[in-house]
Amino acid sequence: MTPQQKAEQLLHEYRMLFMDEGEDYGEEILVSVLSKQCALIAVKEIRYTHYDSLTTMWWNDVEREIEKL
Repeated sequence: MTPQQKAEQLLHEYRMLFMDEGEDYGEEILVSVLSKQCALIAVKEIRYTHYDSLTTMWWNDVEREIEKL
């Protein structure tokens, strides 16, 4: 899986989570902003727990891809 695919997957998973919580959270802009912030938090947490340089570099790429979305 490429960093871009992983970024898209993370955003999609959070987007579905927020949309499932109810219509109040179904606003597309709000859902997109919250999804992106949650995905960035998740990536940072994962990156800080992995000390392998290749793994860290891959998660850095995922973070950059999320920021582009």
